[in-house]
Formats: sequence, C-alpha cells, structure tokens
Amino acid sequence: MTRTGSRPGDLSEGLHVLKTEDVKSAMKRILKGQGSGDGLGSNSNIKSCASSTMSKLSEAKTLGGVGAILTILLVIPVLGWILAIVGVVLLLVAVKYISDTVGDAAIFRNMIVAVVLAVVGLVLGVAVILGSVLSYVGLSSLSGLTAIKSVTPSTPGVMGLVAGVILGLVALWVLLVVSAVFSRRAYDSMAGALGVGMFRTAGLLYLIGAATAIIFVGFIIVFVAIILNIVAFFSIPDQPAQMPAGPAPPVQPPPPAVTA
Repeated sequence: MTRTGSRPGDLSEGLHVLKTEDVKSAMKRILKGQGSGDGLGSNSNIKSCASSTMSKLSEAKTLGGVGAILTILLVIPVLGWILAIVGVVLLLVAVKYISDTVGDAAIFRNMIVAVVLAVVGLVLGVAVILGSVLSYVGLSSLSGLTAIKSVTPSTPGVMGLVAGVILGLVALWVLLVVSAVFSRRAYDSMAGALGVGMFRTAGLLYLIGAATAIIFVGFIIVFVAIILNIVAFFSIPDQPAQMPAGPAPPVQPPPPAVTA
C-alpha cells in the first residue's frame, strides 16, 4: 500500500539534514575563499610591511651614522659648522624614520625639542657675549647691533664685560642641559624599541657632558657620547625589537557540528 503523506517527524528530520548540508557547503566556500584569496593577500601585506620596515631602518642606520660623524666636525671653523648643521638634519631624518617604524611619535618630538633648545641656547649665548664685547669696545652703537645691546648688561667697563660673558655662558649652559634631558628621553626610547643599548649609554653621556661642560670636562664626555652614538646608529637591526601593535587577525569560526 502506497503512502500519500509523511509523518511530521520525518519532515522535520529531512529539513534538518538539508539545513546542515547548506551550512557545510557555505562554510567550505568561505574557507576556500579565505585560503586562496584573503590568505594570500594577508601574506602579501605582511611581506610588504616587513620590507618597508627593513628599508626605513636601513636608511635610518646610514643617515644617522653619517649625520653623527658630521657633527664631530663642528670644531672646524666655517666649513665644519656647515657640515655639522647638515649632520644634525640627517640625524633628525633618521630619528623620524625610527619614530615612524616603531610607532612612537614621542621619540621624534623629544629630539626636535632637544635640537631647538640647543640652537636657542647657542644663539642667545653668542648674542649676549658678543653684545657685551661690542659694548665694552664702544661699538654697540653701530647699525644692526641694537637688538644685541638690549640683551646685554648695562654695567659699564670691565665689570659689564665680565657680567655679560658670564650671563651668556650660563644661559647657554642651562639650555644645553635641558636640551640634553630631552635628547636622553629620545635615545632611551630608541634603545628600548630597537634593542640597541648603546643609545641609552650615549644619551646618558650627553646629559652628563652638558651638565659638566661648565668646567670644560663635559666637552670630552660629549665627544665620547658622539662616538657611541655613531656606533649605535650603525648597530641598528633590520627589525625593531618592539613592533607597533596592529589589528588582531580574524578568528575563524568553528565548523558546525553535524548531527546524525
């Protein structure tokens, strides 16, 4: 005898099997698409990011090392000063590359502040000392020297000259010490991010050298710090010790349970 209908239980079981098969087919398509397309794209992005990181750090290594070498030439009159300025620019570019690579903007910001304070200290110190000397020899009334005269002590004679020189040196010293504080912060961050401890040592010596420059011993310490800075830049690895945090990879959903 042929049945013309089906029981509700059989119908529910048939629908459940169809739904399970549809889910399994959909999951296979998704996993296949991720394995062939998205997976390759992800791998390509990772390789591209790694290649870009290596390129930036390689450039930072060269620019920073050469820039640090050029800063030593500051002791050479005229030409050495120009080369030292070029060296500082190269150092800033190298620090910018490092800052972008490790994802720490404070590194470049601290180095910029350090350079600006050092430049301001040099300009202010030279202006005060030069103004005092010109005032002492009676040339402060020359055209173009009014601004320099305004920042120099008004005490006449030798006392005014001595006071002006001391004031200029103290202003230069204070700003150089503050500059070294920010410079040390930048080098400490670079040491931790790149795994190059020499940067931390160089930053500490810069600070000690600036603090003791008033008794002239600091200039020798600063020279040693520059040498260590050169070695540190040429020791930069191809990959940073701390990579910047990126988005977490997507979690693959577990396959659906198939019920008999």
